Amino acid sequence: FLYDFYKLRVNGGWRGIQAAAFALRSVYISNLISLDRCTLVNRANDPWTNISLRYDWFSIVSPNFSSFGNILTNHISVPPTSVLDLPLTIQQPLACLPPCLLRLTTSQGASASWYWRSLTTTNGGFDFSAFGLIRRTRRAIATFSFMNNTAEQFFFEISVPSTSPESLFYPEIVLENQSCHAPYYAVIPHYDDILLIQPGSVVTLSLALLSLSHNEEDDDEEYPPLHFTLEAWNLNIIQSKVAATTTS
Repeated sequence: FLYDFYKLRVNGGWRGIQAAAFALRSVYISNLISLDRCTLVNRANDPWTNISLRYDWFSIVSPNFSSFGNILTNHISVPPTSVLDLPLTIQQPLACLPPCLLRLTTSQGASASWYWRSLTTTNGGFDFSAFGLIRRTRRAIATFSFMNNTAEQFFFEISVPSTSPESLFYPEIVLENQSCHAPYYAVIPHYDDILLIQPGSVVTLSLALLSLSHNEEDDDEEYPPLHFTLEAWNLNIIQSKVAATTTS
């Protein structure tokens, strides 16, 4: 899998492989140029029934723009271990300023599929320079706080105030001071569907802790506080300090 082994941080390639390899049911757009076809995949041994398809548009730089709850079709069924190809009719709204995001969801049984959209260039390609601009300017505003933890998970709250000029794009919580001498932690995210947090929203994210090693004689040893950071495509890094917690 594609990951940075030094920090044991999974990246977008890992997420994509995970979604493709482990999801029993998934939906994706099969023609990204014209947005006129989608595919539903049912890897399960039982039917996938009574499915409704919907799509939503999001503009990172125009958070007040909304085009939500657009129903494509209802009452679809996919037999066990089968694939169903369907025609689509999706048009990108002119008011959805780039960079624009398209989310395709089902009424049940599958994670959302997200797609980056941009303006079409004169030669028929796509211009994604707007994504580079939001990364350089980093105008999003957010607050980040530790809530609580169990032996296996840490819980954090991210708040994007209504005054933020942009939605928070691709938030990630990262453990910065991992140590080979401590009994923890590679951190695995549990929030793959949270790609965008809009102004006026509060979201709880959780991180699973993978114990790398643990010895009983280490139980009384004191470790330094854990340093977590909130990173996002269009946000200046925010750091939070949490008291160290050992796992068993």
